[in-house]
Amino acid sequence: MRHRLACLLIMLCITGTAHAADGPPVQEVQSPSGLKAWLVTDSSLPIISIKMAWEGGSSADPIDRHGLTYLMASLLNEGAGDLSPLAFQQAMADSAMRFGFEADRDNLIGSLRCLSQYMARCFELLKLALTAPRFDEAAIELMKSDHGARYRQRTQNPHQLANDAFHAAAFEGHPYAHSPLGTLESVAAITRRDLQQHFTRHIARDNMYLSVVGDIDGPRLAAMMDDVFAALPRKNGLPKVAPVKMSPQAASLHIDREGPQTTIIFGTQGIDFDDPDFFPAYVMNLALAGGGLSTILGEEIREKRGLAYGVGTYLSMLRHADSWIGSVASDNRTAQQAMDVIQQQLNLLSGSQKSGKTSLDAVKIEAGKNYLIGSYALQFDSGEKIADQMNFAQIEGRPMSYFKTRNERIRAVTLAQSLAAAQKLFSNNLRIVSVGGTAIALEK
Repeated sequence: MRHRLACLLIMLCITGTAHAADGPPVQEVQSPSGLKAWLVTDSSLPIISIKMAWEGGSSADPIDRHGLTYLMASLLNEGAGDLSPLAFQQAMADSAMRFGFEADRDNLIGSLRCLSQYMARCFELLKLALTAPRFDEAAIELMKSDHGARYRQRTQNPHQLANDAFHAAAFEGHPYAHSPLGTLESVAAITRRDLQQHFTRHIARDNMYLSVVGDIDGPRLAAMMDDVFAALPRKNGLPKVAPVKMSPQAASLHIDREGPQTTIIFGTQGIDFDDPDFFPAYVMNLALAGGGLSTILGEEIREKRGLAYGVGTYLSMLRHADSWIGSVASDNRTAQQAMDVIQQQLNLLSGSQKSGKTSLDAVKIEAGKNYLIGSYALQFDSGEKIADQMNFAQIEGRPMSYFKTRNERIRAVTLAQSLAAAQKLFSNNLRIVSVGGTAIALEK
Protein backbone atom coordinates (compact mmCIF):
# COMPACT_ATOMS: atom_id res chain seq x y z
CA MET A 1 0.00 0.00 0.00
CA ARG A 2 2.78 2.42 0.94
CA HIS A 3 4.60 1.58 -2.27
CA ARG A 4 1.50 2.52 -4.27
CA LEU A 5 1.20 5.79 -2.30
CA ALA A 6 4.85 6.58 -2.98
CA CYS A 7 4.20 6.05 -6.69
CA LEU A 8 1.16 8.34 -6.41
CA LEU A 9 3.34 11.00 -4.80
CA ILE A 10 5.74 10.85 -7.75
CA MET A 11 2.85 11.15 -10.22
CA LEU A 12 1.42 14.11 -8.31
CA CYS A 13 4.80 15.84 -8.43
CA ILE A 14 4.67 15.56 -12.21
CA THR A 15 1.03 16.58 -12.53
CA GLY A 16 1.38 19.66 -10.31
CA THR A 17 -1.05 22.44 -9.59
CA ALA A 18 -1.71 25.24 -12.06
CA HIS A 19 -2.22 28.87 -11.14
CA ALA A 20 -2.79 32.05 -13.07
CA ALA A 21 0.09 34.02 -14.51
CA ASP A 22 -0.30 36.72 -11.86
CA GLY A 23 0.70 34.30 -9.12
CA PRO A 24 -0.99 32.14 -6.51
CA PRO A 25 -3.64 33.19 -3.96
CA VAL A 26 -1.28 33.65 -1.01
CA GLN A 27 -2.50 34.18 2.54
CA GLU A 28 -0.44 34.89 5.64
CA VAL A 29 -0.99 32.55 8.57
CA GLN A 30 0.01 33.49 12.11
CA SER A 31 0.23 30.89 14.86
CA PRO A 32 -0.86 31.53 18.48
CA SER A 33 2.80 32.00 19.46
CA GLY A 34 3.34 34.61 16.74
CA LEU A 35 5.09 32.56 14.06
CA LYS A 36 4.19 33.52 10.49
CA ALA A 37 4.00 31.62 7.21
CA TRP A 38 2.75 32.11 3.68
CA LEU A 39 0.16 29.57 2.61
CA VAL A 40 -1.55 28.53 -0.60
CA THR A 41 -4.30 26.02 0.19
CA ASP A 42 -5.09 23.60 -2.61
CA SER A 43 -7.03 20.44 -1.81
CA SER A 44 -7.26 19.21 -5.40
CA LEU A 45 -4.32 16.89 -4.69
CA PRO A 46 -3.53 15.08 -1.41
CA ILE A 47 -0.05 16.54 -1.13
CA ILE A 48 1.77 19.17 0.95
CA SER A 49 4.95 21.05 -0.04
CA ILE A 50 6.89 22.99 2.57
CA LYS A 51 9.85 25.28 2.02
CA MET A 52 11.84 26.58 4.98
CA ALA A 53 14.76 28.99 5.06
CA TRP A 54 16.97 30.39 7.78
CA GLU A 55 19.06 33.49 7.18
CA GLY A 56 22.75 32.85 7.55
CA GLY A 57 24.04 30.25 5.13
CA SER A 58 27.74 29.91 4.42
CA SER A 59 28.31 33.63 5.10
CA ALA A 60 27.89 32.69 8.77
CA ASP A 61 30.65 30.06 8.69
CA PRO A 62 33.51 30.73 11.13
CA ILE A 63 36.69 31.96 9.47
CA ASP A 64 38.48 28.63 9.90
CA ARG A 65 35.46 26.41 9.21
CA HIS A 66 34.30 27.29 5.71
CA GLY A 67 31.82 24.65 4.51
CA LEU A 68 30.33 24.18 8.01
CA THR A 69 26.77 25.18 7.03
CA TYR A 70 26.94 23.07 3.87
CA LEU A 71 28.09 20.01 5.83
CA MET A 72 25.48 20.61 8.54
CA ALA A 73 22.72 20.79 5.91
CA SER A 74 23.68 17.38 4.56
CA LEU A 75 23.36 15.84 8.03
CA LEU A 76 19.93 17.10 9.07
CA ASN A 77 18.11 14.07 7.66
CA GLU A 78 20.81 11.66 8.85
CA GLY A 79 19.26 10.65 12.13
CA ALA A 80 17.50 12.51 14.94
CA GLY A 81 16.42 11.72 18.49
CA ASP A 82 16.37 7.95 19.00
CA LEU A 83 16.31 7.29 15.24
CA SER A 84 19.64 6.31 13.70
CA PRO A 85 20.43 7.56 10.17
CA LEU A 86 19.09 4.31 8.71
CA ALA A 87 15.99 4.34 10.92
CA PHE A 88 15.28 7.98 10.06
CA GLN A 89 15.57 7.30 6.33
CA GLN A 90 13.29 4.28 6.71
CA ALA A 91 10.73 6.37 8.59
CA MET A 92 10.80 8.89 5.74
CA ALA A 93 10.26 6.09 3.20
CA ASP A 94 7.41 4.61 5.23
CA SER A 95 5.70 8.02 5.17
CA ALA A 96 6.33 8.65 1.44
CA MET A 97 8.23 11.75 2.56
CA ARG A 98 10.90 13.73 0.72
CA PHE A 99 12.93 15.85 3.10
CA GLY A 100 16.35 17.48 2.96
CA PHE A 101 18.43 20.64 3.36
CA GLU A 102 20.90 22.64 1.33
CA ALA A 103 22.97 25.76 1.93
CA ASP A 104 23.91 28.75 -0.19
CA ARG A 105 25.82 31.91 0.70
CA ASP A 106 22.82 33.52 2.43
CA ASN A 107 20.53 30.75 3.68
CA LEU A 108 20.04 27.30 5.06
CA ILE A 109 17.10 25.93 3.07
CA GLY A 110 14.89 22.96 3.89
CA SER A 111 12.30 21.21 1.73
CA LEU A 112 9.58 18.76 2.77
CA ARG A 113 7.05 17.05 0.53
CA CYS A 114 4.56 14.45 1.66
CA LEU A 115 1.08 13.05 1.20
CA SER A 116 -1.47 14.73 3.44
CA GLN A 117 -2.47 11.28 4.68
CA TYR A 118 0.91 11.11 6.46
CA MET A 119 1.25 14.76 7.46
CA ALA A 120 1.20 14.07 11.21
CA ARG A 121 4.11 11.64 10.98
CA CYS A 122 5.99 13.89 8.55
CA PHE A 123 5.67 16.83 10.93
CA GLU A 124 6.94 14.63 13.77
CA LEU A 125 10.05 13.78 11.78
CA LEU A 126 10.57 17.42 10.83
CA LYS A 127 10.32 18.46 14.49
CA LEU A 128 12.77 15.74 15.49
CA ALA A 129 15.29 16.86 12.88
CA LEU A 130 15.04 20.51 13.98
CA THR A 131 15.18 19.88 17.72
CA ALA A 132 17.33 16.77 18.18
CA PRO A 133 19.71 16.14 15.26
CA ARG A 134 22.17 13.37 16.08
CA PHE A 135 25.30 14.32 14.14
CA ASP A 136 26.62 10.78 14.56
CA GLU A 137 30.37 10.49 13.95
CA ALA A 138 29.88 7.82 11.30
CA ALA A 139 27.39 10.01 9.43
CA ILE A 140 29.74 13.00 9.68
CA GLU A 141 32.59 11.01 8.12
CA LEU A 142 30.28 9.73 5.38
CA MET A 143 29.11 13.25 4.52
CA LYS A 144 32.69 14.53 4.61
CA SER A 145 33.58 11.87 2.07
CA ASP A 146 30.65 12.94 -0.09
CA HIS A 147 31.75 16.56 0.27
CA GLY A 148 35.24 15.64 -0.90
CA ALA A 149 33.84 14.04 -4.05
CA ARG A 150 31.68 17.11 -4.76
CA TYR A 151 34.59 19.46 -4.11
CA ARG A 152 36.92 17.60 -6.47
CA GLN A 153 34.22 17.49 -9.12
CA ARG A 154 33.69 21.24 -8.77
CA THR A 155 37.39 22.02 -9.14
CA GLN A 156 37.45 20.02 -12.40
CA ASN A 157 34.61 22.11 -13.88
CA PRO A 158 36.02 25.20 -15.66
CA HIS A 159 32.84 27.24 -15.22
CA GLN A 160 32.55 26.52 -11.50
CA LEU A 161 36.27 27.09 -11.03
CA ALA A 162 35.99 30.47 -12.75
CA ASN A 163 32.86 31.37 -10.77
CA ASP A 164 34.52 30.58 -7.44
CA ALA A 165 37.61 32.57 -8.42
CA PHE A 166 35.42 35.49 -9.50
CA HIS A 167 33.65 35.64 -6.13
CA ALA A 168 36.96 35.25 -4.27
CA ALA A 169 38.43 38.24 -6.13
CA ALA A 170 35.30 40.41 -6.27
CA PHE A 171 34.48 40.04 -2.56
CA GLU A 172 37.97 39.61 -1.11
CA GLY A 173 37.92 39.89 2.68
CA HIS A 174 34.15 39.29 2.87
CA PRO A 175 32.33 35.99 3.65
CA TYR A 176 30.97 35.96 0.07
CA ALA A 177 34.51 35.37 -1.17
CA HIS A 178 34.27 31.76 -0.02
CA SER A 179 32.39 28.95 -1.75
CA PRO A 180 29.59 27.41 0.35
CA LEU A 181 31.45 24.08 -0.03
CA GLY A 182 34.52 25.41 1.75
CA THR A 183 37.73 23.51 1.07
CA LEU A 184 38.95 19.97 1.71
CA GLU A 185 41.09 21.28 4.57
CA SER A 186 38.42 23.42 6.24
CA VAL A 187 35.79 20.67 6.10
CA ALA A 188 38.23 18.04 7.37
CA ALA A 189 38.77 20.20 10.46
CA ILE A 190 35.06 20.36 11.35
CA THR A 191 34.13 18.45 14.51
CA ARG A 192 30.85 17.16 15.88
CA ARG A 193 30.98 19.94 18.48
CA ASP A 194 31.35 22.53 15.69
CA LEU A 195 28.21 21.16 14.06
CA GLN A 196 26.21 21.13 17.28
CA GLN A 197 27.18 24.70 18.18
CA HIS A 198 26.55 26.02 14.68
CA PHE A 199 23.15 24.33 14.57
CA THR A 200 22.17 26.00 17.84
CA ARG A 201 23.28 29.39 16.54
CA HIS A 202 21.66 29.00 13.12
CA ILE A 203 18.22 27.42 13.62
CA ALA A 204 16.00 29.95 15.38
CA ARG A 205 12.62 31.65 15.06
CA ASP A 206 13.69 35.19 14.22
CA ASN A 207 15.61 34.29 11.05
CA MET A 208 13.13 31.74 9.67
CA TYR A 209 10.92 31.95 6.56
CA LEU A 210 8.18 29.41 5.95
CA SER A 211 6.07 28.74 2.84
CA VAL A 212 3.46 25.99 2.54
CA VAL A 213 1.39 24.81 -0.41
CA GLY A 214 -1.20 22.07 -0.68
CA ASP A 215 -3.82 20.10 1.19
CA ILE A 216 -3.73 21.98 4.49
CA ASP A 217 -5.74 24.93 5.79
CA GLY A 218 -4.73 27.89 7.94
CA PRO A 219 -5.78 26.56 11.37
CA ARG A 220 -4.04 23.22 10.81
CA LEU A 221 -0.90 24.98 9.61
CA ALA A 222 -0.91 27.35 12.61
CA ALA A 223 -1.11 24.38 14.99
CA MET A 224 1.72 22.62 13.14
CA MET A 225 3.89 25.73 13.27
CA ASP A 226 3.68 25.98 17.05
CA ASP A 227 4.17 22.26 17.50
CA VAL A 228 7.23 22.05 15.25
CA PHE A 229 8.91 25.45 15.47
CA ALA A 230 7.85 27.15 18.73
CA ALA A 231 10.50 25.28 20.72
CA LEU A 232 13.31 26.76 18.59
CA PRO A 233 15.44 29.52 20.15
CA ARG A 234 13.74 32.89 19.87
CA LYS A 235 16.85 34.60 18.46
CA ASN A 236 19.71 33.30 16.36
CA GLY A 237 23.33 33.66 17.43
CA LEU A 238 24.90 34.27 14.04
CA PRO A 239 27.44 37.02 13.35
CA LYS A 240 26.30 40.12 11.48
CA VAL A 241 27.39 40.28 7.84
CA ALA A 242 28.29 43.70 6.44
CA PRO A 243 27.06 44.93 3.05
CA VAL A 244 29.70 44.83 0.32
CA LYS A 245 30.13 46.26 -3.16
CA MET A 246 32.46 45.23 -5.92
CA SER A 247 35.55 47.35 -6.33
CA PRO A 248 35.02 49.95 -9.08
CA GLN A 249 38.47 49.20 -10.46
CA ALA A 250 38.81 46.99 -13.52
CA ALA A 251 40.62 43.73 -12.88
CA SER A 252 41.46 40.48 -14.65
CA LEU A 253 42.61 37.13 -13.33
CA HIS A 254 43.65 34.06 -15.31
CA ILE A 255 43.88 30.42 -14.21
CA ASP A 256 45.90 28.43 -16.70
CA ARG A 257 44.35 25.08 -17.59
CA GLU A 258 44.99 22.63 -20.38
CA GLY A 259 42.25 22.16 -22.94
CA PRO A 260 40.90 23.64 -26.16
CA GLN A 261 38.60 26.24 -24.55
CA THR A 262 38.79 29.24 -22.28
CA THR A 263 35.88 29.90 -19.93
CA ILE A 264 35.26 33.51 -18.91
CA ILE A 265 33.24 34.94 -16.03
CA PHE A 266 32.76 38.70 -16.15
CA GLY A 267 30.77 41.07 -14.00
CA THR A 268 30.31 44.37 -12.24
CA GLN A 269 28.33 46.02 -9.45
CA GLY A 270 24.61 45.25 -9.75
CA ILE A 271 21.30 46.91 -8.91
CA ASP A 272 19.23 46.27 -5.79
CA PHE A 273 15.61 45.15 -6.05
CA ASP A 274 14.42 48.33 -4.31
CA ASP A 275 16.22 50.53 -6.85
CA PRO A 276 13.79 52.19 -9.33
CA ASP A 277 16.06 50.92 -12.12
CA PHE A 278 15.73 47.26 -11.11
CA PHE A 279 12.89 46.22 -13.42
CA PRO A 280 14.27 48.20 -16.39
CA ALA A 281 17.61 46.45 -15.77
CA TYR A 282 15.81 43.09 -15.50
CA VAL A 283 14.14 43.55 -18.88
CA MET A 284 17.28 44.98 -20.47
CA ASN A 285 19.36 42.04 -19.26
CA LEU A 286 16.96 39.55 -20.83
CA ALA A 287 17.33 41.30 -24.18
CA LEU A 288 21.09 41.49 -23.77
CA ALA A 289 21.86 37.85 -22.97
CA GLY A 290 19.49 36.65 -20.29
CA GLY A 291 17.05 34.62 -22.37
CA GLY A 292 18.27 32.03 -24.87
CA LEU A 293 20.13 32.59 -28.13
CA SER A 294 17.95 35.32 -29.67
CA THR A 295 19.60 38.09 -27.68
CA ILE A 296 22.00 40.92 -28.51
CA LEU A 297 25.10 39.08 -27.32
CA GLY A 298 23.78 35.77 -28.65
CA GLU A 299 23.48 37.25 -32.11
CA GLU A 300 26.84 39.04 -31.97
CA ILE A 301 28.80 36.14 -30.47
CA ARG A 302 27.18 33.08 -32.02
CA GLU A 303 25.12 34.01 -35.05
CA LYS A 304 27.36 36.64 -36.65
CA ARG A 305 30.81 35.38 -35.66
CA GLY A 306 30.53 31.78 -34.44
CA LEU A 307 32.76 32.51 -31.45
CA ALA A 308 30.82 30.51 -28.86
CA TYR A 309 27.78 28.27 -28.53
CA GLY A 310 26.13 30.75 -26.20
CA VAL A 311 26.60 33.57 -23.74
CA GLY A 312 24.55 34.30 -20.63
CA THR A 313 24.12 37.12 -18.12
CA TYR A 314 22.04 37.60 -14.98
CA LEU A 315 21.40 39.94 -12.06
CA SER A 316 22.72 38.34 -8.88
CA MET A 317 21.06 39.49 -5.66
CA LEU A 318 22.76 38.22 -2.56
CA ARG A 319 21.42 39.52 0.73
CA HIS A 320 24.40 41.83 1.26
CA ALA A 321 25.63 42.41 -2.31
CA ASP A 322 24.25 42.99 -5.79
CA SER A 323 26.08 42.00 -8.96
CA TRP A 324 25.62 41.68 -12.68
CA ILE A 325 27.44 38.57 -13.91
CA GLY A 326 27.94 36.94 -17.29
CA SER A 327 29.78 33.97 -18.76
CA VAL A 328 31.03 32.71 -22.11
CA ALA A 329 33.29 29.87 -23.25
CA SER A 330 35.21 30.00 -26.53
CA ASP A 331 38.08 28.32 -28.35
CA ASN A 332 41.45 29.46 -26.98
CA ARG A 333 42.14 31.15 -30.33
CA THR A 334 38.92 33.20 -30.27
CA ALA A 335 38.30 33.77 -26.55
CA GLN A 336 39.84 37.25 -26.52
CA GLN A 337 37.78 38.24 -29.57
CA ALA A 338 34.59 37.01 -27.88
CA MET A 339 35.32 39.13 -24.81
CA ASP A 340 36.19 42.14 -26.98
CA VAL A 341 32.80 41.89 -28.71
CA ILE A 342 31.02 41.70 -25.34
CA GLN A 343 32.87 44.73 -24.02
CA GLN A 344 32.10 46.65 -27.21
CA GLN A 345 28.37 45.97 -26.82
CA LEU A 346 28.44 46.97 -23.16
CA ASN A 347 30.23 50.20 -24.08
CA LEU A 348 27.52 50.97 -26.62
CA LEU A 349 24.87 50.45 -23.96
CA SER A 350 26.71 52.59 -21.41
CA GLY A 351 27.06 55.43 -23.89
CA SER A 352 30.85 55.48 -23.55
CA GLN A 353 31.33 54.46 -27.18
CA LYS A 354 29.80 57.13 -29.43
CA SER A 355 30.86 55.70 -32.79
CA GLY A 356 28.22 52.99 -32.93
CA LYS A 357 24.54 52.45 -32.23
CA THR A 358 23.30 50.03 -29.60
CA SER A 359 21.28 47.02 -30.74
CA LEU A 360 18.82 47.51 -27.88
CA ASP A 361 15.58 48.84 -29.35
CA ALA A 362 11.86 48.94 -28.59
CA VAL A 363 11.25 45.67 -30.43
CA LYS A 364 13.72 43.77 -28.25
CA ILE A 365 12.36 45.38 -25.09
CA GLU A 366 8.79 44.40 -25.98
CA ALA A 367 9.90 40.86 -26.83
CA GLY A 368 11.70 40.61 -23.51
CA LYS A 369 8.69 41.89 -21.60
CA ASN A 370 6.37 39.46 -23.35
CA TYR A 371 8.67 36.55 -22.56
CA LEU A 372 9.06 37.46 -18.90
CA ILE A 373 5.32 37.92 -18.45
CA GLY A 374 4.25 34.93 -20.55
CA SER A 375 6.68 32.48 -18.99
CA TYR A 376 5.91 33.51 -15.40
CA ALA A 377 3.03 31.03 -15.09
CA LEU A 378 5.54 28.19 -15.56
CA GLN A 379 6.97 29.10 -12.16
CA PHE A 380 3.66 28.08 -10.56
CA ASP A 381 2.75 24.81 -12.33
CA SER A 382 3.33 22.61 -9.26
CA GLY A 383 2.98 22.95 -5.52
CA GLU A 384 6.71 22.56 -5.10
CA LYS A 385 7.43 25.41 -7.52
CA ILE A 386 4.88 27.65 -5.82
CA ALA A 387 6.50 27.01 -2.45
CA ASP A 388 9.90 27.80 -3.98
CA GLN A 389 8.64 31.08 -5.41
CA MET A 390 7.01 32.14 -2.14
CA ASN A 391 10.09 31.29 -0.11
CA PHE A 392 12.30 33.15 -2.57
CA ALA A 393 10.11 36.24 -2.23
CA GLN A 394 10.26 35.99 1.56
CA ILE A 395 14.05 35.65 1.54
CA GLU A 396 14.40 38.62 -0.80
CA GLY A 397 12.14 40.76 1.39
CA ARG A 398 9.49 41.17 -1.30
CA PRO A 399 5.90 41.82 -0.21
CA MET A 400 3.12 39.31 -0.71
CA SER A 401 1.70 41.62 -3.35
CA TYR A 402 4.82 41.03 -5.50
CA PHE A 403 3.16 38.10 -7.26
CA LYS A 404 0.42 40.42 -8.56
CA THR A 405 2.52 43.55 -9.19
CA ARG A 406 5.54 41.87 -10.78
CA ASN A 407 4.03 41.62 -14.26
CA GLU A 408 2.58 45.15 -14.02
CA ARG A 409 6.03 46.55 -13.24
CA ILE A 410 7.58 44.66 -16.14
CA ARG A 411 4.82 45.78 -18.50
CA ALA A 412 5.49 49.42 -17.57
CA VAL A 413 9.20 49.33 -18.52
CA THR A 414 10.15 51.56 -21.46
CA LEU A 415 13.13 51.55 -23.82
CA ALA A 416 14.38 54.81 -22.32
CA GLN A 417 14.29 53.33 -18.81
CA SER A 418 16.16 50.22 -19.95
CA LEU A 419 18.85 52.32 -21.62
CA ALA A 420 19.22 54.37 -18.44
CA ALA A 421 19.57 51.19 -16.37
CA ALA A 422 22.16 49.86 -18.84
CA GLN A 423 24.14 53.07 -18.53
CA LYS A 424 24.09 52.77 -14.73
CA LEU A 425 25.31 49.17 -14.87
CA PHE A 426 27.86 49.31 -17.62
CA SER A 427 29.48 52.60 -16.78
CA ASN A 428 31.27 50.54 -14.12
CA ASN A 429 34.48 48.71 -14.95
CA LEU A 430 34.39 44.96 -15.54
CA ARG A 431 36.06 42.29 -13.49
CA ILE A 432 37.10 39.25 -15.52
CA VAL A 433 38.23 35.75 -14.57
CA SER A 434 39.35 33.35 -17.29
CA VAL A 435 40.12 29.63 -16.99
CA GLY A 436 41.81 27.83 -19.87
CA GLY A 437 44.55 28.43 -22.40
CA THR A 438 44.07 32.16 -23.08
CA ALA A 439 44.58 34.91 -20.52
CA ILE A 440 41.90 37.49 -21.27
CA ALA A 441 43.11 41.07 -21.34
CA LEU A 442 40.93 43.97 -20.32
CA GLU A 443 39.92 46.46 -22.94
CA LYS A 444 42.52 49.21 -23.40
